[in-house]
Amino acid sequence: MQEKAAQTGAARFSVRTVNTIELEPSGAVFDVPQEWVALYETSGKNLHLRRSELARVEEGDGVEWKTQYADVLNAAWPFDNCAFEGGSEGWGPEFTSFADLQVRAYVTTDSANTLHQRLESALRMADRIHAASLTPFSPAGRVELSLKPAATFIESTVGRWKKDAISFHVFFGDYDGTARIHFYSTECNHYSVTLAFMRAVGDDPRLKGNAKDEQHIVSSFACSVNASR
Repeated sequence: MQEKAAQTGAARFSVRTVNTIELEPSGAVFDVPQEWVALYETSGKNLHLRRSELARVEEGDGVEWKTQYADVLNAAWPFDNCAFEGGSEGWGPEFTSFADLQVRAYVTTDSANTLHQRLESALRMADRIHAASLTPFSPAGRVELSLKPAATFIESTVGRWKKDAISFHVFFGDYDGTARIHFYSTECNHYSVTLAFMRAVGDDPRLKGNAKDEQHIVSSFACSVNASR
């Protein structure tokens, strides 16, 4: 326990080697899709590794979908615990597609009970976001729209991972959709690591590759035996 507690305040950041991301100080590694790396090498805007880069993506800055995702995650995890943020497009206000996949990686010393509490906080925020998105509509419209599902929570175990899913329906005035965050949590070198994948769900063909990219990252995950503990 002393070894684990001594590292609680260590800075969270990540290091990229080609398409491999290493989360510090845990030593956890995973691969991001080659298309993400190609975009990063031309734009530099879709992978965030250092604390100065991560600071720019803490909030959603009013951008549809990203603001809702950020609000849910920030209600549950201190952003200092975020060691990586990346996606199939960038995060800033010039990137407004609903069809992208984003992921945040959190490195903590959380117990299983603390992780449960964090997920409960995320679910409560998702519920509030759903309810708040109904506010601009007339009372009659709100009644009709409220029939759409609010926030739902599903938990499971997949291999080494505790997998949890929060889905919530959001209305943006001229359209609506379902947002989903998949949380994959595991242990690595005395740390708890949670990968939070953010994506819309539906039949739009632009969403088709997101599940594949998510599984690519999850299946490539490993713990470096050379990690500093």
